[in-house]
Amino acid sequence: MNGSGAKRLFFLGLSLIGGLLCFAVYQIPQTWRGIIVAWLVVASTAGVFVLRLVGYYVEYRTVQLNSRAAMPRTATRGRRRRSPSSTQSLRVITADETAMGRRVL
Repeated sequence: MNGSGAKRLFFLGLSLIGGLLCFAVYQIPQTWRGIIVAWLVVASTAGVFVLRLVGYYVEYRTVQLNSRAAMPRTATRGRRRRSPSSTQSLRVITADETAMGRRVL
């Protein structure tokens, strides 16, 4: 099936669904018909908006995951265990209250 035939088939299906929806709304009593039509318009607009947001989020997460997977991994050493004697040689250096410095251990 070429592209032209697929388009015709898609629009035929879309027209059928639209016709069935119009027929279903026509079967509802007149007092509720306006409310149903308004709800369908608002729900379809909000649904399209939500689906676009979800699509953008999925695309964003896919790019993030693929960029992480493409980064080469480097070998890292395990943590060294410190002996209790090494903690005695630590000094605490603090900055003055007026200076905006760091506290270093």
